[in-house]
Amino acid sequence: MIKSSMHNHTDLCDGNNTPEEMALDAIGLGFTDFGFSGHSMNMKYFAEWGLRDEEIFINEINRLKEKYKGKINIYLGMENDYFGRTKNLDRLDYVITSVHGFMSADDTMCYSIDNGAEELIRGIDKVYSGKAMNMIKAYYDNLCKAVMVDKSDIIGHLDLPVKHNEGNLIFNEDSNEYLSIAKEAIKVLSPLSVFEVNTGGMYRGYRNFPYPKQELLYYILKEGGKVTISADAHSIESIDYMFDEMEKLVKDVGFKDIYIYENGEFKKHHL
Repeated sequence: MIKSSMHNHTDLCDGNNTPEEMALDAIGLGFTDFGFSGHSMNMKYFAEWGLRDEEIFINEINRLKEKYKGKINIYLGMENDYFGRTKNLDRLDYVITSVHGFMSADDTMCYSIDNGAEELIRGIDKVYSGKAMNMIKAYYDNLCKAVMVDKSDIIGHLDLPVKHNEGNLIFNEDSNEYLSIAKEAIKVLSPLSVFEVNTGGMYRGYRNFPYPKQELLYYILKEGGKVTISADAHSIESIDYMFDEMEKLVKDVGFKDIYIYENGEFKKHHL
């Protein structure tokens, strides 16, 4: 059973529980390794969900590291967004790189991929003249650029643009046009970092499959990519959500190994 998770949020950004509550619940669930990955801050564009004070976050996670040493290995990480770069990369144990939105041409407005279909459609209309595939291409290009800059440990929720696309509401996520863009990004990313199989969207009821969806998992396997499993937990209730099911999924796709963060590094485990 997987008892390690690196993608977790607290009430210091957009989570529901304190870091200590999350740590204690992870200990209660039998976790051996647990990482905190608060959202990097950009006061101009997403102050409502980024870390309000990175220094407070860093100090608190380091405090918990010491307090619970011997009971659980706690790690200081951050989910570093392309449009909100942390200045504290050198102080982190690991980094998750993600893209959560896109900018207007004049850099005055950020449109979130995460906040709902209405905002996403409005942003595509304003920034990309209604052409969703232009947004998709920019999203994957920005993700690739950010992973290279960060030298990331984990690639966050690879295909996040499908979150509010149930029934192909905004674009055809099964089309060759979309899949070719995503697969080109996977070619670039596979040698660089570990892809997370992220159950956060499932827990919150947006889709019935993880990020990335199964078709892209097959392509990650083909390109020799590595995978880990995370819940993108924003509460104690979701810390290990569907870990066993995701382990079975990646095995069924054909992966022979999974990567689990233990004692400060990713270790390969045979499935």
